[in-house]
Amino acid sequence: MIYRLLYMFVFFSLSSAYAQFEVDHFNGTDLINDISKLEFDREKSSVRFFFENDSIYGRIKNFEYDISFQPTAPENSYIRGTASVASLTTQNILRDHHLMWESYFYKRKHPYITFNSSQIIDFGSQVYKVIGWLTIKGITKEVIFHCTLQEHSLEGKTVIYTSDYNISIHDTREKNKLLLTFSFPFISFPR
Repeated sequence: MIYRLLYMFVFFSLSSAYAQFEVDHFNGTDLINDISKLEFDREKSSVRFFFENDSIYGRIKNFEYDISFQPTAPENSYIRGTASVASLTTQNILRDHHLMWESYFYKRKHPYITFNSSQIIDFGSQVYKVIGWLTIKGITKEVIFHCTLQEHSLEGKTVIYTSDYNISIHDTREKNKLLLTFSFPFISFPR
């Protein structure tokens, strides 16, 4: 009987200690410091845009990205991505087709949109600025994504003006304002 009680005491003590280790070790702090080993859910990832002047929402369906992100050492991190212009959709087939023409995205000559980060800056509280080069229609401009590390995803947003990329939907720059966002959910956490 004493052996059974001793066995139960040791078993529950070890179980409790392991459970506390799991809570302490995987409470988010160690996980967030090792995000470079996270797997992203590419099926649920999204790149979306909102053309403010005309209240048009859209998304890019076909894109690839490569992320190495170390929140405690953002200077060693990077985000790169490539998106297919042909996969751009606004849920209006005529408008989408029209956007592929030479006067807009000119898909035949410039089939991809690319982004390459040059610097990632930590602003604390899981907020980062990702500075990099966005190329659309063969024109490269520096942009700054405002990013947050959420519990289950990396989220980012920036504002661009399509006229800066020789895509002038309207006559004035301000009317060509576009909010660009991404969401990259995590699949699993390193253990």
